[in-house]
Amino acid sequence: MSMKEVNRNALVVKVKQPFVDWCNQQDETHERTVNDINEQPLVLLVPSDQDPKIKIIYLESIYQDEIFSRMIKLHCDCHKRSYPKPTTKRFYEWFTVDHAYTVLDLAVVGEFYGKGSGQTY
Repeated sequence: MSMKEVNRNALVVKVKQPFVDWCNQQDETHERTVNDINEQPLVLLVPSDQDPKIKIIYLESIYQDEIFSRMIKLHCDCHKRSYPKPTTKRFYEWFTVDHAYTVLDLAVVGEFYGKGSGQTY
């Protein structure tokens, strides 16, 4: 089976304990842990031709608010009015961002799903 290299890099956003603590304060009926949440990190595909530092700056300036909202919506049971203001300081207190330089696409039609499976990509 061949793998297709995608002309993208990935930024992988994972949570830290302060994010989990905040979520657990909003909804005490469901106890979350860092490990539970980080089993499904947020993965963002970014252009592969940029310096990693530029990608992080772009992430901070353009998508910081969206990442905050998305992570809270996915992992915390609370109303949007209770969301804290997203700041760069809080972003790095709550999240880590790892950079993956190689992204491989395993979902090539006829290979990953098997020929005749009916699945498409």
